Amino acid sequence: MSVAVAQELQRPPVTSLSHRNARAIIGILKRYPPMQRLPLLDAFDSIHALNEKLKTGITLVSATVADHILNSTPWFDAFLGHSPFPVDAIICYEKPGCRFQAEVVFTYESDPRKQCLFAAPDKRLILPVPDEYRGERNIALVITGLARANFTEVKHEILIEPNPQSILAVEDFPSVSDWYLPEEKTTVPHGRKTERSSRSRYLWRLEDSNYIGLIVRNGMGGHPQYFDTGCLEPERYMLVVEMSNNDFVNFATMKVPAYTLDK
Repeated sequence: MSVAVAQELQRPPVTSLSHRNARAIIGILKRYPPMQRLPLLDAFDSIHALNEKLKTGITLVSATVADHILNSTPWFDAFLGHSPFPVDAIICYEKPGCRFQAEVVFTYESDPRKQCLFAAPDKRLILPVPDEYRGERNIALVITGLARANFTEVKHEILIEPNPQSILAVEDFPSVSDWYLPEEKTTVPHGRKTERSSRSRYLWRLEDSNYIGLIVRNGMGGHPQYFDTGCLEPERYMLVVEMSNNDFVNFATMKVPAYTLDK
């Protein structure tokens, strides 16, 4: 498949915000139409193509900044329109009660609903498990800072090869979907069930399967606390990106191409 220009957006929504004593510049790359699929690699291909064209270093929005936008700013209502979007992190977990082995293999068919949006249809996703996590259970592995170069695609297999320093373990990862408190570094819900509040997050996960896929922040029903780690089926979705001051100049003043994959 080749990357092609699908449409152009003139002066897309961009905002600057303060988070953890730093400034973050956020923009929307594209709003996708209802029911259009965006497999996992398409998100990274879109970002890579944009950076190649504009000579920028734009990334998917980080998990911590995304959580701040959704729950501490008015930007969610103003620009996102309750649309789900992936963050710059992949999550990997085993079936509840099962221990991590040498690798995790997730296929589209592993999802009993056959509706994995941010996974990879017709592909086997393979993630080697670091030695220190083999034999562990009830944890999730969160991988940040991935780029297209971290994925090796051969026929029907996609091997994910992250930098070991980019892998974070979330302990006490829940076995069922419900309300939990977020883990500090990744914002992934974990621990014991809790009441719904401004501090808690709703975790959606596959309860009878393992999983590898992008973490998706989901505003379904107007609830910015939804945290999708099992590819719910949204009505529409978008890519939200994070950029430097220099990248902002190109992104905000030029016609920014929005990319999809040719069929």
